[in-house]
Amino acid sequence: MTFKRKMLAAAMATAIGTVGGIATASASTVVTMLNVTNSSVLGASTCTSGAGSCFGMKGFDTGQPLVATNSSFNLVGGYSTPGWNEAVAQNSAASGSIASFNFNGSGTWVNTFTAASSNVAGGGPVPSATISSLTNGATITANLSSFFANWNGTNFAQGNSAATGTISNVSGTSFDYTLTWTSLISGGPFNNQTGTWVFNGTGSTTAVTPVPAPAAAWLFGTGLVGLVAVARRKKKSNQGA
Repeated sequence: MTFKRKMLAAAMATAIGTVGGIATASASTVVTMLNVTNSSVLGASTCTSGAGSCFGMKGFDTGQPLVATNSSFNLVGGYSTPGWNEAVAQNSAASGSIASFNFNGSGTWVNTFTAASSNVAGGGPVPSATISSLTNGATITANLSSFFANWNGTNFAQGNSAATGTISNVSGTSFDYTLTWTSLISGGPFNNQTGTWVFNGTGSTTAVTPVPAPAAAWLFGTGLVGLVAVARRKKKSNQGA
């Protein structure tokens, strides 16, 4: 095969591979909005994925419903800004808290927030999340390593870089979700206790619509096929002469 014909064949193969079907862009899996909603009624005294938004800690607290004091806050849109005095115990759910709960009915509240390591020791990156697909039952994974719980003047790092769960009630680019994670408490009166968190809420993502290949690309591929056919006929004609 001559160099010219090799180049032509390679170009044709490339064109056919490009235009042999509709060129598509895979749907984006980046979650752009996550809100936390109030807990549903806890059916059992354990904090599980079916219990609604809650916090559990074995040995101390087995299922506290979370109150979403700021349900319009976008968990993956940036850090939250605590709107309370962290040096004192809280007597109620703080308005700037992502979600709060009354600790064991003691009257003191645990409030939660996210923070960078430059602001709070043990902080992390801005929370982010992805979904495996925009379908019911798909997996949602979130990096919540910058998540903190504040109680009685102490910040407890309670984040997890791989909180997981599922999505449901998908409608367009919106969905409901459940996220579950655990985090070991280090220091303070609950040292070495494991906190279990469940967040329920709503989310959304940006779906990418499949994009057809331009018509010009189809014509280009067809033209290359025609050129190869002409070259083959010319070769046969020369061999028969």
